[in-house]
Amino acid sequence: MPKNKRLLTFAQNTLSSDASRNLLELLNRNIPGGIMGGYLSEGFPLYCINDLMLDHLGFTYDEFFEDIGGLVINGIHPDDREAVNSAVAEAFAQGLEYEIQYRMRKKDGSYIWVHDTGRRIT
Repeated sequence: MPKNKRLLTFAQNTLSSDASRNLLELLNRNIPGGIMGGYLSEGFPLYCINDLMLDHLGFTYDEFFEDIGGLVINGIHPDDREAVNSAVAEAFAQGLEYEIQYRMRKKDGSYIWVHDTGRRIT
């Protein structure tokens, strides 16, 4: 079992929910990239984004949420949206993780490339 999988399994099985939250917060602050999550509904309604991702994009949380209308897909470059939708749908239909690169809009209107990996969590 990979080391990070063992750590998460240990955390789930032995830590209180408060301790688990603290562990996730610590991991979040030490990951070198941004984190963003959307619900598996049309447009991927935003459910989380960390400060590092907001910094990369140049937004505060409220600005970002308003800019995308609460839907992650609205922050993705229009030419990349179909590929993102397809990659996510195909991976989840097979019970797999997805991995894709696409452009996200920054507050100044420019775009940055992001490398996105994810999996279905219920």
